[in-house]
Amino acid sequence: MRNLVGNLFQRLAGSFLGNVASGATGPVFTFASTYAMGRLAEQYYAGGRQLSVEQLKETFQNLLTEAQTKGAQLLPEIQTRARTLNLSDLPGLIRGLI
Repeated sequence: MRNLVGNLFQRLAGSFLGNVASGATGPVFTFASTYAMGRLAEQYYAGGRQLSVEQLKETFQNLLTEAQTKGAQLLPEIQTRARTLNLSDLPGLIRGLI
């Protein structure tokens, strides 16, 4: 099953790289793809690793669409935080303290 997920992400990475090459990148796309992959992994493992390749693809696409909407709404905050980010704050951000 691990190979199944690995293969799916490998295929998705191919389309991800294609999107990057075509200029469809930026903070919103980065946020959306990371969010969607995290949520997909969460659902996959919470569901006992029972999703088929087609279910994984469909779920990822749905989550990506949802995340793109959220990312667009959060773009001003993402840009502000990116401009003011101090690397010494990074450990706290990772732990959710800041």
